[in-house]
Amino acid sequence: MSEGKEKILQMLEAEIITEEDAKRLLEALGETPDALQRAETFREETDRLCREAEEFRQQAEADVQAAQGNANVPSLTLYPDGMEEIVDGNVFEISASPTPPTPPTPPAPPAPPVPSVFEEDETETGEIVTESMDGRYPEIAKELCSLRVRWISGSVQVYGGESEELIIRETASRPLSEGEKTILSFGSGRLTVKWGKSPKWRPFQRPLEKHLEIVLPKSIDLESLDIGSISAPVSLRVITGGRLHASAVSGGISAEKLQGDQINLSTVSGGIEGRGLTADRLELHTVSGRLTGDFSAETAKLSTTSGTLTAQGNVWENLTLSTVSGVLRFEGTTGENFQVSTTSGSQHLALGGMPRTINCGSVSGKIDLRLPDSQGGFSAKYSTLSGSFGCEFPATGKQEKRSGSALYGQGNTKIEFSTTSGSMYIGRLS
Repeated sequence: MSEGKEKILQMLEAEIITEEDAKRLLEALGETPDALQRAETFREETDRLCREAEEFRQQAEADVQAAQGNANVPSLTLYPDGMEEIVDGNVFEISASPTPPTPPTPPAPPAPPVPSVFEEDETETGEIVTESMDGRYPEIAKELCSLRVRWISGSVQVYGGESEELIIRETASRPLSEGEKTILSFGSGRLTVKWGKSPKWRPFQRPLEKHLEIVLPKSIDLESLDIGSISAPVSLRVITGGRLHASAVSGGISAEKLQGDQINLSTVSGGIEGRGLTADRLELHTVSGRLTGDFSAETAKLSTTSGTLTAQGNVWENLTLSTVSGVLRFEGTTGENFQVSTTSGSQHLALGGMPRTINCGSVSGKIDLRLPDSQGGFSAKYSTLSGSFGCEFPATGKQEKRSGSALYGQGNTKIEFSTTSGSMYIGRLS
C-alpha cells in the first residue's frame, strides 16, 4: 500500500474526512476506491471487540452445557447403585452422588459507548467564547458548573489548580489554522470544549495531535464532568463534583484524587488507572485494557473482558468484580454483598473484614479466598462439576466431590462458590 493511500485511509478511520472525500483523493492518486471497503472506523473496531466478547461468552456457555451433559453419563463402576462393597470386613454403601446445579457463566462486561467528537448536541445552548490570549477565563470561572470535553488525538489533562482561575491551554507541534483551533462555548454554567471543526488535511500530512490542558478553580465543586476521547489519553487529578464521567476508545484513562457522587470511567482498548477515588457509586469498565483501582465507595462495579483487574479498596455496601479471561485480584473490605465472576480468569481475593454475603463463580478459573479469623465465622456452600474444594479453617460440614458445605464459628457470613472445573479454596488472611 502506498503512503498516500495509507494516509487517506487513516484520516477516514478517524472521521477526519468523509467517504466521498476519500474516494476523490484516491482517484486523484490513481488508486482504486476499493480500498475504502477495507477501512474500518473506530466505531467498527469497537463493534468487533464487542462481538468477540459476546462470542467468547456464548462459547463459554456452550462449554458449560457440554460439561453438564457429560456429567449425566453413568460412570464405569463394578458395583451398581445401592450394592454393598466389602473391604477388610467393613461395609460401604455405594450410592450415586447427585449432580450439582450447573454454575452460571459470568456475562461479558458491556463495551463502553464510543464518544462522538463532532456530534450535534441538541441541548447545547451556549455561545461561542472568544479565545483568550493568555488562556485565562475569569468570567467563566465565576459561573462554571459543568464541563464537557470532546477530543480526537493528542492528550487531555483536567485538574484542580492552586488558585481560583480557570485556565485552558491548547498546544500542537505546529501553528494551527482557524479551523483547527479548539472551539469553546458557554451558557447556563456549562462549558463545552471541542476539538474544532472537522478539518480537511492533505494526504501526505501527518494526522494532527493537539494537547489540551484545563486547570479548574481550586474551590470549584462541579455538578458534572463529561470527557469523551477517541485516541487521546485522559488524565484527571484532584477534582470534586457530582457526576464525573470519562470515556475513551483507544486512549487510556488515569484518575487521581477524584471525589464525587458518581464516578464512571470506561475504555475499549485503553487501560484504566484509578488512585484515591472516593464516590457514592463507582464504575470502572474496560474491554481489553488493564484495570487498576484504589478506591472508597458505597457501591462499586469493576469489570474487564480480557484485561487483568487489580484493585484495593473499601466498600460500605455492595462490590461487584468481573472479568472473562483476565486475572482478578482484590484486597480490601466490603460491608454487605461481595460478588465476583470470571470465565477462565483466576480469582485472588483477600478480605480484611467479613461481609454479609460472598458469591464467587467461575467456569475454569480457580478461586482463592482469604478471610480473617473472626468469631462470627462463615457458612460456605460449593458446587462444581470437576473442580476441587479446600478449607484451611477447622470447619465442620459435609464435603463431597461435587458439592458440600463448611461451617466455621457462628457462620455469620454466607459464602457460595460455583465452578465448572475451577478449584475453590478458603484460607486464612496472613
